[in-house]
Amino acid sequence: MENSKQFLKTNNIFPRISFKDKQAHRVKLLNDKIDSITDQSGKMIEGVKYFVEEGGAKKTFFTSSVALISKLSECKENDVVNIQIKYIKGNGGKLITSYDVWAGLAANQAENKPQMGDTPMIDDSEINAEEIF
Repeated sequence: MENSKQFLKTNNIFPRISFKDKQAHRVKLLNDKIDSITDQSGKMIEGVKYFVEEGGAKKTFFTSSVALISKLSECKENDVVNIQIKYIKGNGGKLITSYDVWAGLAANQAENKPQMGDTPMIDDSEINAEEIF
C-alpha cells in the first residue's frame, strides 16, 4: 500500500501512541501544541498534542490530562523521557488515571525510576480514565 504510505507522509500524519497498553513508552519530545479533539459523545476536549520520536519513528499523542501536561511542561525539546499510565482506585472504587514520567533510563529500568515533579500527579477530571484518541 505504497500510495497510503505516501499520503500519510505527504500530509504529516504520524502514528499515534496509546498509553492504554500500560507499557512504558520511551520517547524523544520534539514539539507540542495546544489542540482539541471531539470525544465519542461529541464533546470538545482541549489538551496538548505532542510530537515525539519513539524507536526512531515520528509519532504523536494527545492528552487532556493536567497531570501529564504538568509533568511534561518541565521538559525541554529533545529530552528523552519514559511515560507510563497507571490506574489507581479512588474513592468508591472509581479508577483515577496517574502517569509516571521519568528521564534518563531505558523503559525496562523502571524499578528505580526518578519521578519528575515533587508531588504525585493525578488526573481526577471527569474525563474517562483513558487517553482519548
